[in-house]
Amino acid sequence: MKVCIVTPEIVGPHKNGGIGTHCFTLCNLLKDHECTLLLTEHPSPGADQNWRALYAKNSIRVLTTENLPLNACRAAKAPFEWPLLEKSRRIAEYLERESFDLVHFQDWKANGFHSIRLRRTGLALRNTQLLVTLHSPSKWIRQGMEQPLENPIAEMHLDFTERYCCEHADLLIAPTRHMLDWAAGQGWRIQARTRVLPYPFHRKSAPAHKRSIDTTHIIFFGRLETRKGLGIFLSGLGRYLAGTSGRHPRQVSFLGKPYIHSGQKAETLIDRFARDHPQLTIHRKFHCDTHQSLDYLLQTRGVAFLPSLLDNCPFAVIECIEHDIPFMAAASGGIPEIAHAEQLFPPTANGVTKALATLAEKNWDAAHPYNAHQNNQAWRALHQGPLPQPRSPVNLTKNPPLVSVCIPYYELPDYLPQALDSIRRQSYPNMEVLVCDDGSHTTQAKAVFESEKAKAATSNWHFFQQENQGVGLARNAAAAQAEGDYLVFMDADNVARPEMIERMVVAIETSQADALTCDFAVFSRVSAPGPDTRPDFLYRPLGSVMPLGLLHNTFGDANSIVWRSAFFKIGGFRGPPLAAFADWDFFLRLHLSGGEVDVIAQPLLWYRHRPDSMLRQGNEPQEARIILAAALRDFPELARELALECTLPLYQQLAQRGLSKKSATPWHKHIYRWYRRVRKDPRYCR
Repeated sequence: MKVCIVTPEIVGPHKNGGIGTHCFTLCNLLKDHECTLLLTEHPSPGADQNWRALYAKNSIRVLTTENLPLNACRAAKAPFEWPLLEKSRRIAEYLERESFDLVHFQDWKANGFHSIRLRRTGLALRNTQLLVTLHSPSKWIRQGMEQPLENPIAEMHLDFTERYCCEHADLLIAPTRHMLDWAAGQGWRIQARTRVLPYPFHRKSAPAHKRSIDTTHIIFFGRLETRKGLGIFLSGLGRYLAGTSGRHPRQVSFLGKPYIHSGQKAETLIDRFARDHPQLTIHRKFHCDTHQSLDYLLQTRGVAFLPSLLDNCPFAVIECIEHDIPFMAAASGGIPEIAHAEQLFPPTANGVTKALATLAEKNWDAAHPYNAHQNNQAWRALHQGPLPQPRSPVNLTKNPPLVSVCIPYYELPDYLPQALDSIRRQSYPNMEVLVCDDGSHTTQAKAVFESEKAKAATSNWHFFQQENQGVGLARNAAAAQAEGDYLVFMDADNVARPEMIERMVVAIETSQADALTCDFAVFSRVSAPGPDTRPDFLYRPLGSVMPLGLLHNTFGDANSIVWRSAFFKIGGFRGPPLAAFADWDFFLRLHLSGGEVDVIAQPLLWYRHRPDSMLRQGNEPQEARIILAAALRDFPELARELALECTLPLYQQLAQRGLSKKSATPWHKHIYRWYRRVRKDPRYCR
């Protein structure tokens, strides 16, 4: 089997980390397969320079994303495209060229986003199984760190892409049931097959013979941060030292990478703790890698403490179980699924204190639920035998569904012939075309409309006129006369690529989404684009990124394909005062009503950028306020999400940065007042 493991971290270039340890172990398990390791992040400072040799000895081919070329036709930048999204496109192009049987993605950093979106819409990687392991999404990490959004826009993009990968992979593997329960609690709509499969693991060596346990040596084992319980450990240990006359610890080791707790550096907190407790010998083991950490635990035979506030299936617990290292762990997250209750305590400072008090009587021979041998066998079996059958490509040669192409037209005589010529050149065999003239009044515009109507004197091309009502209602008028199951909307100043409708139909039938927008190439000239036309830039919408989609259009342009039933279920497009953003409003309402709006991640048309376009001439702030006010009126529960995920973090950032000194009214107060006006607070509406 030809397998690729795509990961942001790995043992060697990164000293520690659960994702890296898992992928390292998985590489060892798959050494009998044709296996490639694709590393997507830069090595950590001070990493082993010979790390590639770790994998070469097992015939694992190693690549980094810097080694991968980017397809020239997609190399043009999209406005505000996030670097991680560009990286995911580079990865998808590589995987398509190499034709792997199976690809392992990790949830964190969303490296599989572009690949999974292309496969979901049936446009690439049809014969490759895409698996995602649900380790630690960024939102889950923030919750465990009790950390607010620092960059709301970037983090909402990251949360969306990580969630998308988990929802739409072919198989989602969760090391514990806890992670699937957490995802369900966040409202994720997981369409992938799911399986709970604890991490594989290889012992460093056979378990040592039983030796005495030094209960006077307490070892904090894990990253030194809030989520891993540094705060409750220091507090609980301090209480124990102050409140008991029993046998006190003599040594405390901090075995892990220092990070942040409650906005303070871990080193600072540990130094303060050491000053307050001079009777203790403090060992700061901050820079040990996985193997050095295990050596330290095995040699000292102290008691490892893992007081995580939130955790999944931590390798620190697995390493203790498999190497017969005495430990106590917090009963948080997925830890109770792998460790015996005898060695667990509540994830609180009081829980730490009580656990310390019971060390002398503790039974360290409990049988734990986690079993490395069984889990290794299950991971190997995943790569043996026949894979699930690839998705059958949509067959458009037999009974292709009727597609109704709806084109609104108003005073665009130079461009309508180009748009209609591009529809005539479509590769799709079964379509009707409906062109609605929305009250054009100039002689030239009327003449071009009549000329195109005469040119297309066939039963499946329909031209009709109405009084000027705006682009949204002109689209609705065309859709009202449509007979196809699918509606394709295209504006009269754009030019479709020959494969546009065919790929739209394949994508919507494969994904079963309610609506699909698409990437497109932007150009500015009056004449039609040709083979050598270089786009000004490429537009790549991200999709249903909520609650960010309440504040700006993340969904895509009106040039889209929509199920006819879904279109009429929400009443189509809305008319004036909405114009330039009628498409944003439509896709937002469709999403909020329970529909699914996704994106075809390929440029399917040429979008003409005109200085007199609605987008440039429209009243953007007014339309945005109308859209947001309507959404909050119909779905008031969104106000809480918007406030917590966006308004409050931005308010706090602006307040902390002292922008109030630069204006009579601080900017963060402007944001607050705008938000209250949207909520129709009478104190702020004048």
